[in-house]
Amino acid sequence: MMKPRAFLLILSLFLLSLPLRAQTNYYQTTKDFHEDGYVYRCETYGGSGYLQLYNLNNKYIHVSQKYLATGKNVPMYDMTEEFEKENWTKPKCYSIVNNAFTKEQTESCRGHTLGIELYINSETGKVMEVSFDFVNFGPFAYIPVSVFRKIETQLIEGVWFVPTEGGRKLNYISLYWNQELGTQIHK
Repeated sequence: MMKPRAFLLILSLFLLSLPLRAQTNYYQTTKDFHEDGYVYRCETYGGSGYLQLYNLNNKYIHVSQKYLATGKNVPMYDMTEEFEKENWTKPKCYSIVNNAFTKEQTESCRGHTLGIELYINSETGKVMEVSFDFVNFGPFAYIPVSVFRKIETQLIEGVWFVPTEGGRKLNYISLYWNQELGTQIHK
């Protein structure tokens, strides 16, 4: 029979180790996540710790943004307005991202930013694809793929833009932002 003191020691060590077990870094290496009805890819870039996470069905993730008429790449300095001005999409995007995380996840990620890129249909303005950028040594590395999938599906289903004439001249429109969880954008 185990002595009460030994039992308490073993129980204490077990309970202290629970938070450590719950912390899984999902994104240490390049790999595919085969989930329920979808596959996500985590691509890591060398030893930098930088990674990109995206749905494996994405078609534009490694396609350069081009002008439809010429097939030439859009230069980084091209400041053409690609969308009509409005006041609801940015707050909606921020809200979708914020609401996908639990309070505990939001707290653990405070002070860190998540990069989000939308790949938008240049004719319809609908979001076609979403990718995420973060580092594999930061707190977002402990967030399961299902949370990013939730963000992806809600952005695709709930956000759209009105492309300008300039935006309709591209093979797709890219919109990228960094977001610290909890940040609110008001109309």
